[in-house]
Amino acid sequence: MNILQLSKSLHRGGVEDHILTLSKGLVKRGNTVFVASDNLCERKAFDSCGIDVIQIDFLKKNPLAVIRNVRKLKKAICENHIDVIHCHWRICAFYIEWMRKLRMTNVPYIWTNHLLKIGSGKLLRLNTFIGSKAVAVSTECKRMLMQRYGIAEGEIELVYNGIAVQKYVKNPEEYNRKVREKYHIEEAFVITMLCRLEPIKNHTCMLRALNCLANQGGLKNVKCIFTGTGADAYKEQLVRKAGELGVGENVIFSGQVDPVDILSITDVMVLPSDFEGFPVSVLEAFAMKVPVIRTRTGGYKDVGEYCLDMDFNNHEQLAEHIRKIMTKQIFLDEMVEQGYQFIQDCCTDEVMTQKIENIYRESLV
Repeated sequence: MNILQLSKSLHRGGVEDHILTLSKGLVKRGNTVFVASDNLCERKAFDSCGIDVIQIDFLKKNPLAVIRNVRKLKKAICENHIDVIHCHWRICAFYIEWMRKLRMTNVPYIWTNHLLKIGSGKLLRLNTFIGSKAVAVSTECKRMLMQRYGIAEGEIELVYNGIAVQKYVKNPEEYNRKVREKYHIEEAFVITMLCRLEPIKNHTCMLRALNCLANQGGLKNVKCIFTGTGADAYKEQLVRKAGELGVGENVIFSGQVDPVDILSITDVMVLPSDFEGFPVSVLEAFAMKVPVIRTRTGGYKDVGEYCLDMDFNNHEQLAEHIRKIMTKQIFLDEMVEQGYQFIQDCCTDEVMTQKIENIYRESLV
């Protein structure tokens, strides 16, 4: 099949990682994949895999940009003999649906909803199109589509995000020692927030939890790594807050990292987010056999038995979980092994790709 993946952006994040993993898997299975997007920050990752990337200005809403987008999409569909289109954002599906209504294309399409919280006003509901099938990345996302949008259960497929599990193997101790030296971690207990630097990830809750640990006398042995990139203003806000709470020396801003490098030296991964769809970082931690503490956001119902849960913004609860892990008052070996097995059974890139490829083929019938 010739497959066109549509995304409104290709900045570094969970959706973009999903599209890259899926595209590579589809190519491996003998398909030809094209990607069209607006922001092309991560274009190199696709270019290195031989996947053509086309720029479409999905983020621009003025009439001239819309007309240009339609022309570019029609050209991409026709010239590349596209068999099926996969829309990863609502705006992308909106374009394809109206092109079909105007008889500018008859190529079938599907829509994946990656988010638990999306606008659901009357106008948005009327302009939300799923094509042949909607794909939800978690049980909560599927339920939301049914309840808020009235999409029938039979029109929604649940397909978890997948990762290339074969690359998630802990590094040798000598290599880990060098990574620790790089971040001046030495023998500290390491907490990692493996996510973008954005307010919805709730880094402030982690800073307050570190302050609680300081009051319990154990902070000198703790380092917390904030990975990823984001707005400079938000990072500066976190630096100030860490200073105010007296935990500045215990926080490391690593920037973009190889998750294997960081998770190889991590004692616990924390995700105190306000909302999620189905966080890939949790899957990565499972694959690396790293314990996870997370809020009960999107994906929790699917993996909750393999995590320690926490209430949103409850930094005292988060600190208590960490303290018990540090002092070995709780042992998570069985939970970690179960999470690892869940990944092997349900969330590999091969499992995800095969399920989505089957949905494509059904749409062609």
